[in-house]
Amino acid sequence: TYSAPFKPASEGAHILYYRAHDLADNYSGVGIKNIKWDQTELTKGPENISVSPNPTSSDKSTVTWEPASDNTGIDRYEVQWKLGDKIYTDSVGQDIRKHELNNLTEGVWTVIVRAFDSAGNSKEGSVSLTVDRTPPSAPSLSLTGTAAGSVSLGWNAVAGADKYLIWYGTTPGTYLY
Repeated sequence: TYSAPFKPASEGAHILYYRAHDLADNYSGVGIKNIKWDQTELTKGPENISVSPNPTSSDKSTVTWEPASDNTGIDRYEVQWKLGDKIYTDSVGQDIRKHELNNLTEGVWTVIVRAFDSAGNSKEGSVSLTVDRTPPSAPSLSLTGTAAGSVSLGWNAVAGADKYLIWYGTTPGTYLY
């Protein structure tokens, strides 16, 4: 393999003709190659991609990213989220840095953000999104004290729980408080 710089005078489609020459002054047949030349430099893809909330129990989440860079500008972004054979793709404008993902089901999704320049060059970045709909286990409740008109309750911490709800009533199945 041999490589040499090639820089046409103008952008666009070009036809490249080529052939080989040996020391005995023989030439090969002429090869022809269509090439597309552009002067874009898509140097940096989308960075610091994140999804929030992550993990989520909802069917929606929001992906954000820092912009890509190109000497002629970014044309658009493509946001793709996939899990197994489920693949969703949306195209968004060059000034967009945030997009809502929807139709999420339980599992670990791959979220990809691709930047495209005007010549069609692309660079991408990705992040994982966990959708977890497994409910936490119930805590063990204990009565820790009583007083006139009140009780004190205690329970063990449940991993992943962010709050605890307690309700009560005077008839089983009817909870007024």
